[in-house]
Order: sequence, then structure tokens, then C-alpha cells
Amino acid sequence: MNLFRSEEHVRRWADFNPESVDGIKPVLEAAKALGGPLNTARLEYGYVGKIQERLPEMLAALDRMGGGSPFWSLPAPEG
Repeated sequence: MNLFRSEEHVRRWADFNPESVDGIKPVLEAAKALGGPLNTARLEYGYVGKIQERLPEMLAALDRMGGGSPFWSLPAPEG
């Protein structure tokens, strides 16, 4: 993840890819999506045992943040 001070700054970046425009999100949106229990409870006892029950909430938050953009879509499972 790269952090920039503005969308204009992102677009002037030497490695900017115009196909990634859907992926440009404000830090506040990313913080909301990644600020759930999966990430905030890492130091709690039994954290690893609860990952499977916490993962759907984080995936839903990432999906909301992405707004249906293919940039934020998870790859289809293999098999």
C-alpha cells in the first residue's frame, strides 16, 4: 500500500497505472475497512482461534470500501 497526500499526487507518481484509478481510496476509508476486530484484536488471547469468525466481517468491509470495483475484488478460489 502506498500513501499519498492527494489523488493528484497519486496521478503524478512515476509508477501510476491509469487502470488502478478504482483503487484510489482515502486513508479514512482504508482505516474503517481494516479497523475491525481481525486487526485490532491481535494481542488478545485466542486471537488465532477466532480468525475464521472475524474474517467475514473484514471481507465485507473491504467489499464495501471497494464499491464493486474489480481492483478491490478478491481472486476466485482455485480448484
